[in-house]
Amino acid sequence: QGIIVLDELDKLASKRNKHGGKDIGGEGVQQSLLKIIEGTNVTVTDKSKNKTYQIDTRNILFLASGAFIGLDQIIKRRTASKSLGFGTPMSEEHHIKAASI
Repeated sequence: QGIIVLDELDKLASKRNKHGGKDIGGEGVQQSLLKIIEGTNVTVTDKSKNKTYQIDTRNILFLASGAFIGLDQIIKRRTASKSLGFGTPMSEEHHIKAASI
C-alpha cells in the first residue's frame, strides 16, 4: 500500500517532440502509465543495487496534479450534451407526443 503523486501530469499529454529526439511523453509512455494506474504487476529494476522487484499497483493510490488547461471547457461540453436515461430532460417535441397519447 502507498500513495504516489504524479505532478505536472497535464504536461505529459501536451509535450510534442519538435527536434526528432526520443519522445518521452509519447503514446507508449501514456499507455504504460495508464496500465500502472489501472492496477497491474510491474517489474522495477534498481540498477544501483542490481536488483529487480515485482510491485502490485492495485493497492497504490495515484494522485494526479497539474494545471490541466482547458479542462473546464471539456467538462462544460460533456455536461451540456444530452444524454439517455432517467432524469434526462425531455424536448418540447417529446412533451407534445406524450400529451397526445
